[in-house]
Amino acid sequence: MKQIFITLVLALTILGLQAQTTTYYKSSRFKKVVPVNKAKYKIVRYTKKDTTVYKSYEIKGNQLLTVIKTLNGHATGIWYKYDNFGDLIYRKDFRELVYSDTPVNCPFLLKKDDPRWKLVKTAQFPGGIPGLMAFLKSHIHYSEVSKEMQDAGTVIIRFVINEDGTPIPNSIKKGVDPFLDLAAWNVIKEMPAWTPAHLEGKPIRTLFNLPVKFSLR
Repeated sequence: MKQIFITLVLALTILGLQAQTTTYYKSSRFKKVVPVNKAKYKIVRYTKKDTTVYKSYEIKGNQLLTVIKTLNGHATGIWYKYDNFGDLIYRKDFRELVYSDTPVNCPFLLKKDDPRWKLVKTAQFPGGIPGLMAFLKSHIHYSEVSKEMQDAGTVIIRFVINEDGTPIPNSIKKGVDPFLDLAAWNVIKEMPAWTPAHLEGKPIRTLFNLPVKFSLR
């Protein structure tokens, strides 16, 4: 009897961690929920602690269309999209993305009330602000998915400029859409080296907030 009870508790625990729900839709845009007898598509959602995996299917043939994973509501893991023949359309890797709007507590950052703050020579992108704007314009493009979703807005991304001028993404302070957030993250990684900030003639690490605007026009 005790063994049966333990097995039952274990089963309930596993079910609690791996909850599953299925929602049915008539359109592949997955907006209007319909009864199963009128559905052509479905989304199966698996939840385990703070992680949720969404798998969408065309009901006819049970054809897998997308695999999407989120952690606390933000994109994570690798996302896949397939066509109706099962061929891969895209594979997007969101594993590097970090979302945070809390203040960054970095030992290398000077407080603005520090008397040395006025002595800091700020980091510079090659070509200054005009060079940075030209770089963003030529290196950031809408993904086809974001065009379909009609998403627009401004992603605010934080990144560090190291002592050697290397830019390193730190966190997404304000996101818009997973694909646009990823585009902003990747463009930081693609940047050339900056002229690093200097204090008393020595290069220092600094933190930047960069607003990246995405417009449909």
